[in-house]
Amino acid sequence: MTKTNGISIKQDKIQVRHPLEPLSLAEIELVVEILKKESDKITPTTRFVSVTLHEPPKQKILNLTGEIILREANVVLFDNGTNSCYEARVLLENGGQIISFVHIPNAQPTMTVDEQGEGEQAVLRSTE
Repeated sequence: MTKTNGISIKQDKIQVRHPLEPLSLAEIELVVEILKKESDKITPTTRFVSVTLHEPPKQKILNLTGEIILREANVVLFDNGTNSCYEARVLLENGGQIISFVHIPNAQPTMTVDEQGEGEQAVLRSTE
């Protein structure tokens, strides 16, 4: 285990066989940890809507030379407390780094599983 920028990284758990391989559980956990520690926008009311692979440029994939292709993640977040949507991009290598963190005004990302459950419970409680 390595510690970089105060973030513990279990490098032995992150093994990538192909640049387009989906993010592993360890990579997703690392992305969440990086954002929670490095961004002041993550609050107790922030929900991680999605964490997905940011695909490298097509030409890099078509012309694989053995060069290490850095892994990045795209993240969609929604803060229920401020009704704010954000999109972030996070570099996974070298201890991780937030590449971008952008507020998307007037946006509502897809519903999360817990929001669907809350909606279902509201309907069941309704007297209408």
